[in-house]
Amino acid sequence: MLRRIIALFLALLMTTALISCVGGEDENLTTTTVQSGDATTPEDSDSLYDKDGYRLDRLPERLDFKGETIKIFYWSDRHIQEFFSEGQNGENINDAIFTRNLIVTERLNNQLDFYGELGDGSYYIQWTQKVVTDVNSGTCDYDIVAGYSQANALLSVQGYTVNLMEYDNIFAFDLPWWPEEMVSEATIGGKLCFVTGDISTNLIAMLQCTYFNKNMLQELNLESPYELVLSGKWTIDKLISMSKDVYNDLNGNGTNDDSDIYGFTISSKTNALDTAFYGAGLVTMEKDSDDLPVISDSWNSEKTSNLLAKIIDWFYKSGDVYTEVGTKIFADGRCLFEFASLNAAFLSFNEVDFYGIVPAPKYDEYQEDYVTGVSYPHTLYSISTGTQKQEHCAYLLECLASAGHRLVTPEVFNITLKHKYASDEETGKMLDILRASVNFDVGRIYAYAAFNNVTLTIWRSCITNNNGNFATAYKAQSKAIETMLQKFRNDFGS
Repeated sequence: MLRRIIALFLALLMTTALISCVGGEDENLTTTTVQSGDATTPEDSDSLYDKDGYRLDRLPERLDFKGETIKIFYWSDRHIQEFFSEGQNGENINDAIFTRNLIVTERLNNQLDFYGELGDGSYYIQWTQKVVTDVNSGTCDYDIVAGYSQANALLSVQGYTVNLMEYDNIFAFDLPWWPEEMVSEATIGGKLCFVTGDISTNLIAMLQCTYFNKNMLQELNLESPYELVLSGKWTIDKLISMSKDVYNDLNGNGTNDDSDIYGFTISSKTNALDTAFYGAGLVTMEKDSDDLPVISDSWNSEKTSNLLAKIIDWFYKSGDVYTEVGTKIFADGRCLFEFASLNAAFLSFNEVDFYGIVPAPKYDEYQEDYVTGVSYPHTLYSISTGTQKQEHCAYLLECLASAGHRLVTPEVFNITLKHKYASDEETGKMLDILRASVNFDVGRIYAYAAFNNVTLTIWRSCITNNNGNFATAYKAQSKAIETMLQKFRNDFGS
């Protein structure tokens, strides 16, 4: 367990220049101090953007919560640093988080108390139970819960998270720190129970993409994936054709093993398998006119079946795919392509410089846009129903996201990924495409909480079991899906 308090007096160490970057007001304007969270908008605003061109928020420059403490319960085994910093140490992301938190506590005149427990895919059920116990006991040790994505989805279904749309006068969901797709898809029946975006470094880290080995690409005299992306020709067929005939039995033992050279591999048998599905523009759920989920026509479609058939042939008949987890093979320079999340650049490929990054391939050239899925280990933020400080929490989340947009995300994207780990300027352009094309499928967000994971397992199991008949696999689960969907609709439609 880890507890850290960011005290107000530390915030006072920040310079006026740092403070001025969070508000949308001219420095010469008089801003009314807000008492107990009642916002008063400044009289004028000369600019909607700061000196670096980043959008400013619409909140007052200062709000006075009289030193009140907000307690944040977070998952401590997140993949990259996100919530707090012990102090500046010269690391870009660490220092940006430190600065963000100091600026926000100065702006709100509050304090932040962080408390962490293990909560990733192996522990999130236990993590959510701590929130449930806290609310039911009435002790309210947690005001904001920031957890592994499926944890907060589960809490929302169980009724332990506040509907953030009740504070839409505070949250500016039309501004860039909140992904438009997240707001539109995660809002169910007019209720939005969690948020993510520039408030979360791990959302960026979990964007799904395609890595390629530039050295092997040059040796094989293949087309540039960058140029293919920009020309709209980066498709699943192109990826398959480029990986063809790359396999080489490097150790000469006559067996496909992890010592050989491959055309393609995957970073996991879970999230990585979803990359092509979402890249093809497929989803499991859509929304009806009542803002409630319905089964998407694209899920059990001819397009899905055709995509699966391509992947099955590629994985099991071409001989060019290492179908086990092959991240080490790629990091060793013995694989041409890999599906993985951006966090691989931080964790697995941080000592190599031969890779490039492009989006997931489209289904075909007629598909208008690239689409980026998000792996599960990202953070969703909710306000606990147990807190008596809901309005304060809403202001805090908006301020953290707003400041994160200007201070933290630029460090993650522009400096750390684009310049520290990326090995060329073209990769930076691809990262911009990834960020702009994020998909939030309702069936994916609520896979465990509402659908017993079948919104994931049908597709994944077909691939791992070498089963090319998606329609049959779907039919076997269709009645259960309809039953679970109806319950989900009833829960959120009431």
